[in-house]
Amino acid sequence: MGRKEVSPAALHDNQLCTGCAACVNVCHYGALNLGTDEFGYFRPNFYAALCAECGRCLSVCPVIHNFENENIQEPRCFAVAMEDCVREHASSGGVFPVLAADILKRGGYVCGAAWNESFGVEHILIDDVRNLSKLSKSKYLQSYIGDIFTRIKALLEGGKEVLFSGCPCQVAGLYATLEHEYDRLYTIDLICAYTPSTAFFKKYLRETFGEDTVREYDFRSKKTGWSDDTHRVVLKDGQELVRHIWDDHYQQVFHPRIMTPVHCENCHFCGFPRQGDISIGDFHGIDQHAASLNDQKGLSVVLVNNEKGKQLLESLRDKAAIFKETPLDWVKQHNRVRIEGFESHPDRDRFYELIRTHSFEQTVEFLQNHRYDIGIVGNWSWIEYNKVRNFEKV
Repeated sequence: MGRKEVSPAALHDNQLCTGCAACVNVCHYGALNLGTDEFGYFRPNFYAALCAECGRCLSVCPVIHNFENENIQEPRCFAVAMEDCVREHASSGGVFPVLAADILKRGGYVCGAAWNESFGVEHILIDDVRNLSKLSKSKYLQSYIGDIFTRIKALLEGGKEVLFSGCPCQVAGLYATLEHEYDRLYTIDLICAYTPSTAFFKKYLRETFGEDTVREYDFRSKKTGWSDDTHRVVLKDGQELVRHIWDDHYQQVFHPRIMTPVHCENCHFCGFPRQGDISIGDFHGIDQHAASLNDQKGLSVVLVNNEKGKQLLESLRDKAAIFKETPLDWVKQHNRVRIEGFESHPDRDRFYELIRTHSFEQTVEFLQNHRYDIGIVGNWSWIEYNKVRNFEKV
């Protein structure tokens, strides 16, 4: 898609838009802000009356331009797990909180995804290790970026260290807004599958547990082990619920990728070279190659994409309980859909159609049971129809 084919007004309607907010962060005239589409995915809203037609918003869009980076095509790959006390409060091997704590202790800032009060997810900046728990653990939703890139740039210009963690498209968006490289910026991209709309998740919460009844939600509880997909829900009355794929409608459409948005299905940022200095995720399939590395408490894969990535990795070496270089092919084999991308589930389009008018539970049950609402229309004036009807009466 070339520059001449796109206008600022079309950014909202671009189905490949990831909501990275690069365009919003570089607009100096307030002509763009981050709104949502009909399904709750973040999209830039455009206000023509405020636009100066400078073209900056178009020039930084990583989807339109697919910017190249200098990261290596075949990164070194490591299996890493931190001490038990760290992994206990992490979804995987605890790599991110250790790297983040190092930056914070040096007086720097860390940016990552946090829950907000209404169970949406947004990127926030912290400068105190006591707030690190807000950024820890997985949150399988699209996060709101807002003006965070502008704030990061101001910190970098002020000589501060910043560690940014996000999906590859968000890392690409951050780099697109910066006019040059900063030695004090470190980036982590997540080896993610896809990020459903917050609107879907809130609908599920409201209809499953009741309006404003949930106090805490954990997508990756380790109560039944690291490799299990166990969700933990704590209600405001103190009740704690553990839910699995067989008894939870959200997981039943999340794991098969039925909620995949178009922009994640057509991700420009999931392959090699990666977007961040390092890439992290769960080391899926490790038991098939080196079962001794899996102590069931969480194991991260770390891909080292450039020289800064080497610095980040080396800072982990002496603190890790498990630190082992492995073949990259192990990750390519077991994280194939996260690295190479994937096609949507056959029921994806129907999910998006049903969720408009049905409850979350009804939508899932219609899909699972292959149920359809069918109306039969008969033409009573058609003579052949009357013959058939009269024949059946005889």
